[in-house]
This record gives sequence, C-alpha cells and structure tokens, in this order.
Amino acid sequence: MFNIRLLGTFLLIFCMSAPAIAAIKVATFIGKINYGFDRTGVFGQTMRDLTGLSYKVQFVYDTTLGTYEAIGIDKKLSGGTQYNSISPIIDSSIEINGFQKHFSFTHYYGDVVIGGGGFSYNADDVIHMRTGTSISDYLNAFSYSPVGPTSLESNFKLAPVQSIFGYFNVTEFDNDKGVLTSQAYGTLYSNNVGQMASISGVVPDPEIWLSLSIGFGISGLIMRDRRLKSAIQPSSAEEVDPHPARTRVRVVLPAREREFGDS
Repeated sequence: MFNIRLLGTFLLIFCMSAPAIAAIKVATFIGKINYGFDRTGVFGQTMRDLTGLSYKVQFVYDTTLGTYEAIGIDKKLSGGTQYNSISPIIDSSIEINGFQKHFSFTHYYGDVVIGGGGFSYNADDVIHMRTGTSISDYLNAFSYSPVGPTSLESNFKLAPVQSIFGYFNVTEFDNDKGVLTSQAYGTLYSNNVGQMASISGVVPDPEIWLSLSIGFGISGLIMRDRRLKSAIQPSSAEEVDPHPARTRVRVVLPAREREFGDS
C-alpha cells in the first residue's frame, strides 16, 4: 500500500538538501557615454561614434563568494584568477543602443566595493564594481552619491547620483585567422543630470522555487493524511467491541411425519 508518510519524509529530505538561496545582488548604473567608439558593430553598427548614447551597466554578484575585507566604512569582495579565488561577480553587462554585451563569468578579476576611499580609485564613491576576463576585455563603473548603501547586503533603490565614472573595453581577436573580430570601447565619465544607480536583490532560481513548492506540497499532504486518520479512528470515550455481533441464521426444518400402522 502506498505510504504517503514515507514518501513525504523522503521528499522533504530531498528539498532540504537543495542549496540555500545565496545573497545575490544586482548593481545598476544608468547614464550617457562620455566618449566611445564601436569599430566592429558590437552594439549594432560598425565604425560608429558612441559618444552621447545612453547606457545601462549591470553587475550581478554573490556576497557569499570572494575574499572579504573592510577598511573603515569600506566593504570589499574580491576574487578571480588574478586572486586565485572565485570572483564574487557572476555576470556583468553593458547595454548600448539596445544591444547588450555580457562579460564572461570566468573573470580574470572581480571587485565589489561599498563605501568610499579605502579600496577604490575614487575616494568619494559609494558603489564601485569592476570586472574583466582579460587585460583587453573589462568593465568598470563607480558612482558617487551623498547617500548610499552601507553594507554589501543592503539595497539601494534606483535614484539619481551626483556622478558616475567608469570605462569599458571589448576586444576579441581570432588567433587562427589573425584578425580582430570585436572591438568597442568608451568612458562613462559624466556629471550630468540623469545619472542613476541602484542595488537590488534577485528572486531565487526556478529550481529553488520548485524545491520549496514540493516541500510545502508534501507537508500539506502529510497534514491531510493525519486529519483523515484522526477522523476515522473512534474517540477514547467510545467502547469498541472486540468481538462484533455475528449474524445468526436460523434454519427451520419441516416436521417429519411418522406413519403408524394398525396394530
């Protein structure tokens, strides 16, 4: 017979063994390019001046990865092959003219700095992210605002900032053919109105939601099974006859007539 408790216990253990939800954050920078040039059409058109175009830079990072350091109000996570550790930045991208360029998650280096002064190039910045897959393929952005996040775990809603600085470079070379396949570069330096930055959390991965849903569902089935069993079982006040009444059948046989002969 199907044992729902046994199945429920097994599935609950399976769900509990799923990886914990990591503290994943997304840092976003929005502004206009101070100077840039797209030689090979990385952002849609070859030999195009990128100066003045709008951009959106995003860094997705995991606060449980990398090496943690603190100097005063500065909090820093760093990692990558340059540091002989795992980069805290698991994805980074820049979007220009509706085209998005992702930088590989196997970073040569990846830094996340919250605060200002101690670790970063600009003593006044409050959000600083940089990453690179090689010396010629990198993305760097940092913003300054009088008010910003105070820890690596805190969020910062999308809001205007006083300034955003940074730069990007995309250079890919086909060694077999000896040709340059991709090249675009630019700077994000600006103090204009419209510069914005934010830090937000992300929802769990679909497989995490699936595990949680299975766990809640099995818990509900176990509770339902217990309620059904309690409803069927008699209360302790009732007496239970260990020998229930048996059905008795009475068979009436017709009387046998006796014949008496003449004496």
